[in-house]
Amino acid sequence: MQVQPGYFLEAVSPTGQRTQQKISRQSRAVSPWEFTMFILPLLVAFLPLQDNDVSPTAAEIVVTGERVEKAQKALDQCRAKNCPLRDDILLSLTLADAQFLEGDYRNSRRTLMAAKRRNARFASHYPLEVAALHRATGRLHSLNGKPERALGRGADAVDALRTRYDPVSREVLLQRLSNGDGLVRTHEIEAGLARYADVARAAERAGLLDIQGLAMLRRAMLLTSMAESIWSYRALAERARAAILDNRDPRFLPFRNAVRIMPVREAKGEEVRKAVIDAVMAQLEPDPSPRPNPLLVYQPSLRIEDFHFGLASGTSDPAFVDISFRILPSGETADIHLINLIGPVAPLWTDIVMKAIAQRRYAPMANADGQLRLERTSFVSDVIGGTSPGGGGGINALGSNSDSMMRAADSAPSRMPHRSAQRRLEIMDLTPKLKPDADPEIPPAASMN
Repeated sequence: MQVQPGYFLEAVSPTGQRTQQKISRQSRAVSPWEFTMFILPLLVAFLPLQDNDVSPTAAEIVVTGERVEKAQKALDQCRAKNCPLRDDILLSLTLADAQFLEGDYRNSRRTLMAAKRRNARFASHYPLEVAALHRATGRLHSLNGKPERALGRGADAVDALRTRYDPVSREVLLQRLSNGDGLVRTHEIEAGLARYADVARAAERAGLLDIQGLAMLRRAMLLTSMAESIWSYRALAERARAAILDNRDPRFLPFRNAVRIMPVREAKGEEVRKAVIDAVMAQLEPDPSPRPNPLLVYQPSLRIEDFHFGLASGTSDPAFVDISFRILPSGETADIHLINLIGPVAPLWTDIVMKAIAQRRYAPMANADGQLRLERTSFVSDVIGGTSPGGGGGINALGSNSDSMMRAADSAPSRMPHRSAQRRLEIMDLTPKLKPDADPEIPPAASMN
């Protein structure tokens, strides 16, 4: 079986399109902490599918993906035969993906770093593959509490892509859009807004309306979340939403629908929220294009103070839970199960996440069986101290009052790097596209270039 996009391989595709971007909806306008740690990881994949996407069965919902031993054996055999560089890169990504899924972040990073040392200098020959190495390394940096290093790897990915791709190509613009997400995660709010606007303008000039819509929607959502606590953002947020609704191009349909469901976030009380959801559902434009995920209409707000992280210093060890659930045809969720738990995760944290999933509401689905999903929620303790991003002050003060208070314990000046007592959430879609017993193979070169 061919290697299909996994967590680290998802961006190595002929079109450069992603499958990890989802959109979340809150019951109110959210703080920057909620936006950066929850909304961004759940942005909906608005781009149409390029191939047949089959919803996995319950038997396929596994955490391990490609077994590490098979992936390691395939890579070892490849290198023993002095296999082509491209094969080396893809099998390294496959092994790192398997190690990541099993929670072995340390060895996953080692696999990626070794592959980078061997192959990064050949970016002009294999730009997509080398960019994927940089991107995957950056993701592990972020999960290890070093999001500022992830920004550097994102810049490396852009440099790799630009060795062969035009600066306004789909591949480069999607990576720059992802880098904008990284700026927001490190609380560089204005820089993130500027990046989204720049990508939107470039995509419009290049005729890439799907990427233009993704960038405009990100900007509108971030402005809307900031407008909750900073009045000067309100007019900008209104204009950003209106710009999306006024674009009547059929390719903007999913983005118009995303703006239409934003009022759900402001609904107060369960009964009022249900009425608003029903009213919003009636206003959505029918979307004939097949998409990998249904539109997430409502997600309860995850407030950092509810987790009671305490004042003890964090740890560099991975801490996450993998939770499976089914999206019913009605848009409600069911069959919510804890699949895996790694590291120091308090039972309260798991309960909050599972309860939030149970209260989600998606747009109705045509699939009579619904859709089975698997998500990983990571509790990341950032490295702070000195002038390290996230160490307090500056743009961090733009958070909600509760957000700012929870950061207060970490804001004392220090030149000694240390782990934050508070955690941030990173939510990733791990719904697999691989059989757990599949042997890794290399896709044909024609499918990659």
